[in-house]
Amino acid sequence: GTDADSVIKIAEIAKKTMFKPFIISTIVDPQGGYTTAAGLVAKVAECLRKSYNIHYKEARYAIVGGAGRVGSNAAYLLAKDGANVKIIDILTDLAVKKAGEINEKIGAERVKALETYPKNDEEYIKVLSDADVIITTGPPSVQLISKSILEKLENCKVVADVNATPPTGIEGIKLGKDCKEFIGKIYSIGPLAIGTFKKEVQKSVIKAALEAPPEERGMFELDEIYAIAKKIIGL
Repeated sequence: GTDADSVIKIAEIAKKTMFKPFIISTIVDPQGGYTTAAGLVAKVAECLRKSYNIHYKEARYAIVGGAGRVGSNAAYLLAKDGANVKIIDILTDLAVKKAGEINEKIGAERVKALETYPKNDEEYIKVLSDADVIITTGPPSVQLISKSILEKLENCKVVADVNATPPTGIEGIKLGKDCKEFIGKIYSIGPLAIGTFKKEVQKSVIKAALEAPPEERGMFELDEIYAIAKKIIGL
């Protein structure tokens, strides 16, 4: 559905309505945001392992444009698994709110939101200097990170962007590149590479829902979808 809030409300009603043995498998993926976030995080984890032999839980993340659905869902999944995440968004109040909600949900302070949005490249370089992974989840056709910024980041190992509508969220990123060398020692994951894996996740979720035995039927929401994405990658 196009109204993500309504989808979530309907899902909550469905949960309360079903009871054993009257339970059916129900997939919840508002605006495709859950499968996108799950696929995004899984692909980043795979790239860190393949390129640097780093476990994704040990990396530090910056999600630019991270106050939206996909960004905040990705932040939640990473933080729930133990990683530290920084949300950077021009909507600073919303970013702070999302960070607080995630921390409350996971019972730990692993997500921080920038209270002042960077005004120029120098400020961006400063706030991104400690990030191992930079993810952009901004709106279509909005460039958030330039090549000149990335060239000055010594710690950055992987970048990923979900915006497939030019200009991309990260300047110069190739849409279909999947964990390929990009700038210096930085590897990139393009939006079409993430989208292709998202479709694979969707198919696997549908298959799991249809084939689930009676005792395993129920809701396939963000956490369940993420578990399936990780299984595909081998995490």
